[in-house]
Amino acid sequence: MSRRRREARDSRDRVAELEQLYAELPQIQCKDFCVESCGPIAMSPLERQRIKERGVEITTLAPTCPALTQIGLCSVYEVRPMICRLWGLVEQMACLWGCRPEGGFLDDLTARRLLRRADVIGAQTNPARPAVTGIGDDGPARR
Repeated sequence: MSRRRREARDSRDRVAELEQLYAELPQIQCKDFCVESCGPIAMSPLERQRIKERGVEITTLAPTCPALTQIGLCSVYEVRPMICRLWGLVEQMACLWGCRPEGGFLDDLTARRLLRRADVIGAQTNPARPAVTGIGDDGPARR
């Protein structure tokens, strides 16, 4: 098998693994009011690549998320990164408009573990390297 085919298969496998991880998250009925919470975020290279494939370049320098439409909705919602998916699910990142996850909030440790798993899947990084979580650390706290 050629190197290019192996890389494509690996990428598909990692996307499937990432989607499986996302499926573990509790559901939340979003009211679409959280646009002011969207800003510079950390994400894995695979998550960034999936967003870029949708025509959106996200950098940590943008004061607001460039994936937002003119009416404040996420244009890449289906492929949004883990940190965006955790918004409103974690007590420390509770929705200011009252949206609550089914079954209650995730605790901070669980959220950090989910972010770390997404980072490892999406970055093929050294598992010993700390991930920037935005939850209980000095990393980005906004979504």
